[in-house]
Amino acid sequence: FIANAILNVLRSWIFFVNHWAVLALVEMIVLRLVTLALFILLMRKNKISAWLLLPYLIWVILASFFAYQVVILN
Repeated sequence: FIANAILNVLRSWIFFVNHWAVLALVEMIVLRLVTLALFILLMRKNKISAWLLLPYLIWVILASFFAYQVVILN
């Protein structure tokens, strides 16, 4: 949970404050992998918590696609 929270805050700082789109995209890929791992681990321990995390996982996937589009278009 802590790694996920740190990566989430770090992404906002990298992308919105410093405008480093490529680095933000790389960080988003790491965030997506960490969130997916968290989802899988939670499925083993507490399925309700895992399913409650699913909308966030979907949002991280969409946000990484948006970050990819920003990199491609710029």
